[in-house]
Amino acid sequence: MFEIILLCLIIYIAAFFCLKSSEQQIKVEPIQSFDDFFSDSTIKKRTTYRNN
Repeated sequence: MFEIILLCLIIYIAAFFCLKSSEQQIKVEPIQSFDDFFSDSTIKKRTTYRNN
């Protein structure tokens, strides 16, 4: 169990430093509704199928 936790920690630290070195922002948007789980293109396709 300790090995899994250690592996997760190493992956998290590596990803963190990789993002920091590329200077990309980590933007988190709160989920307002169930539709936020899906991309806009998926929602548009789904509504198109319903209208036809």
